[in-house]
Amino acid sequence: MNIISYKFLPRRIAKSVDSIIDRIQPGSCYKNAFFGSACDQRINYVLGTAYFPTSSTNMEFLPIEHAWNEFDGKYFDLTSEIIFKDLSNFFKFEEVERLSYEELFHYLKENKGCTPDLWHYHKYKLTQINMQV
Repeated sequence: MNIISYKFLPRRIAKSVDSIIDRIQPGSCYKNAFFGSACDQRINYVLGTAYFPTSSTNMEFLPIEHAWNEFDGKYFDLTSEIIFKDLSNFFKFEEVERLSYEELFHYLKENKGCTPDLWHYHKYKLTQINMQV
């Protein structure tokens, strides 16, 4: 999956994202991705794994759980772009879950405003499935 600068998104979307840039914080990828989704209902919240290089001289990577955003098939990572000022921080990204604006806000409502990570989101989905049975 290719990560681009949010500035390459359609002007209206990029302008919406610009309005929340001052809220982006280090070590807060879930909240950062939430702000990305909250600024425009068409922006999805993505959970998955990012692979961080352990050094610049070898091809060893540390997988970390991460959150980023997607709009119209284009992925952007506000944490890398705003905090690290570099989109090449991670070697690659693997999407595990994608939440629409509605799905994200339903999760937030049910979980006292806590932004989802993979473990909590999967636990929440299992609860939802069990409630339907």
